Amino acid sequence: MPCSRPAVSVRGRPTTFDPETQALLPRLKSDFLTAILTTIDGGLEHFNLRWDDQIALNVVLTSKGYPGKYEINKRVKGLDVFKNDELVFHAGTVKDQNEVLLTNSGRVLSVTAISENIIDARKKVYECVDKIKFDGCFFRTDIGN
Repeated sequence: MPCSRPAVSVRGRPTTFDPETQALLPRLKSDFLTAILTTIDGGLEHFNLRWDDQIALNVVLTSKGYPGKYEINKRVKGLDVFKNDELVFHAGTVKDQNEVLLTNSGRVLSVTAISENIIDARKKVYECVDKIKFDGCFFRTDIGN
């Protein structure tokens, strides 16, 4: 039966640190831990994975210079204004001795937004991205186009 939605291709063995996974997991309606344990036990073919039909988009925020030589120890601001349904995944952050959040890698954060359609998901994800500030922050502006 033809699929009315575009296919999603996930490379290799994705982890929860991969942007591809960070866009998929929030759409999972089934219990994640049960799915993992069922997979370990070899019974996933009998498990009903249920997915939300909404669209999810993910934008990665990187440090200046990434994927080459990148800068670290830049103060990250703006995360305190996020709402419960706005998802931010930490990839390369660390807190210093004063509990200040700093960049610590090339991939710093990624933001995932979910909505009924791609236009609204794109608007929402970039509104969230605009809240986050750190020196040298870079992100693609074409996600969802």
